[in-house]
Amino acid sequence: MRNTRSLYPNKEGGVVFKKTTARILLGTVAAAALIGSALVPAQAATRDTIVLQENNFFGSFNTTKKTTNVVINSTVNSLMGMGFWYYNDEADIVRNTDFGTYSITSRKPLTVKMTVKPGRVWSDGTPITAVDLLLSHVICSPTYSKAAGIGDPSKSGDTAFESTCYTGTYGKLVTKEPVVSGDRMSLTLTFDSPTPDYQLYLPGPSAVHGLVLMTDGKKGVTTNASVNRNAKTKFFTAYQNKNTAYLKKLAACWNTCYDIAETNEKTNNLAYISNGGFIVSKIVKNNSVTLVRNTRYNSGPKFTGNVQTVIIRSIDNPTAALQALKNKEIDVYSGQATADLASQLRAMPGIRTIGGNANAWEHVDLRFDTTFGEKDTYKGVFADKGTAAEKAQALDLRRAFLLAWPRDEIVEKIYQPINPNTKVMNSIFYFPEQPAYKSVVANNGSDYYTEGTQAQRTARALALVQKHYPKASATTAGFDVNFNWGTPTNARRVATIALAKAALAKAGINLIAPGNTNWNAEPIVSSSYDGQMFAWVKTSIQQSIGCNGYTYEENLTGYNGDSVIKPLCDPLVEEPQENSLVIKNLTAIEKKMHDDAYGLSVARHANVVGVNEDLDGIRLGFYPQITWNFWEWKFTK
Repeated sequence: MRNTRSLYPNKEGGVVFKKTTARILLGTVAAAALIGSALVPAQAATRDTIVLQENNFFGSFNTTKKTTNVVINSTVNSLMGMGFWYYNDEADIVRNTDFGTYSITSRKPLTVKMTVKPGRVWSDGTPITAVDLLLSHVICSPTYSKAAGIGDPSKSGDTAFESTCYTGTYGKLVTKEPVVSGDRMSLTLTFDSPTPDYQLYLPGPSAVHGLVLMTDGKKGVTTNASVNRNAKTKFFTAYQNKNTAYLKKLAACWNTCYDIAETNEKTNNLAYISNGGFIVSKIVKNNSVTLVRNTRYNSGPKFTGNVQTVIIRSIDNPTAALQALKNKEIDVYSGQATADLASQLRAMPGIRTIGGNANAWEHVDLRFDTTFGEKDTYKGVFADKGTAAEKAQALDLRRAFLLAWPRDEIVEKIYQPINPNTKVMNSIFYFPEQPAYKSVVANNGSDYYTEGTQAQRTARALALVQKHYPKASATTAGFDVNFNWGTPTNARRVATIALAKAALAKAGINLIAPGNTNWNAEPIVSSSYDGQMFAWVKTSIQQSIGCNGYTYEENLTGYNGDSVIKPLCDPLVEEPQENSLVIKNLTAIEKKMHDDAYGLSVARHANVVGVNEDLDGIRLGFYPQITWNFWEWKFTK
């Protein structure tokens, strides 16, 4: 597969539900000024260049770190990495036999053999082998990390590799070392238990020779087969021997060498060796990423389209983006939807629109403590620590905040003008359209936050605030909440915050939420904030629906409900279960989180994508949404 994680930050509208990341990990990977100078018209290029729009800025080829695990980085990687499978537009897993094959060789214990198809090569001509699958194990296996002396992932900040994958499902289910075949073309994994989602955890390829060469101080790609072969062997030897000293050197490079926000004559192109259909040729900081066809591409479906160059433009201003689409300066607009934007897209000549429900939903989370691996200590008003009385006060204040958050008004005024069928979402794991939703909501504790009218909920919230701040009123704030939500150019978020600020004030809460112009460049996790709003995006189909993303080591709030969550979630991750048990366990997890005032879902997003009518092949996939079938893109004019 090309991509593998379960919770994934999509800062434009949020973060992504996806326990597998891009190429480096499992599975593989002012308006006038913008229009006047930064954008080169797509129609001015030959009709083999496609220009895609993104809201955020590219910053790294490594999406397995908490600070760089954002959607645009994964989008670029999805064009550069192919593995054993990918999702299509029906959310089906499609086996990529152009890259290789995999099969279950034993069910007790569950054993899976993966074989790379002979002749698959990286963009520098280096053959792809099973050795290229081993980096996933290094950065995802706590067992290997401890045995190799490169850190104990259970201890915050202890690992040499700054990987978020250690706390994922792979590391829990694969504790035995993978076995590499004699010809080094096959890798066999043994799972500790018969997980139903085993395909999601199959390692994907990484150009380990490139990592070795960068670690050893080499400054650029070479087509010298001997040099590249020796570098791959050096990685394999260090892996087998658990060479602590050299593995730590590799980690130091892995942590930083792939963080490239722009390219110039000094950029080390060893950081973006590709086995996908395209390879990066240029990155303009905070502006664009240009990729050209990988002439050695043979790891995925053959090209049937005529696109030779992909340009990903970063335009976070919807007005500028729409004007660019109208001018044919971009070919695909896939930014956030607003009612005005959707109306403009549908009326735009030469543009076809693709709509429907998105796999993303807006949510509000509140802080509890310092997050796992975070250096700064959270000491804010919602901190779940100290005496019993202090913890009780923090719980009251978190509940007050969530009670006063005007979800009904937000959905009515912001979401329903785009999709009249949008409802307030009262489940953490299930969309309102899913069959299990009603039964889950009936038992998940969300009724605490839905009972009565909003005016009645606000009155309850104010009463909770006044328990601890007696002078608080609808006109006098009892306490402040520092809130993280996005950039001032994000129209939907700006409108949401305006409604929320007014509503919270009635409950004696002062919402400090000016927006952050550096939102795209900064990590979501920060102890300087008491709460945050973004969107989760489902990017894989799992029995567990990503419940392990809410364990202490995984979540972004410092919340520790593991005594309840882990016993309920682990069986869903580890073994096939009846759907009734899945629903029961996930409902219980939701109830625990609602009781603790972790946060609330708000509403499911709607898709409104604008596409140049001269471009065929754009079909909305499960994940990645736009780039999943790049080989089919074709201009008809």
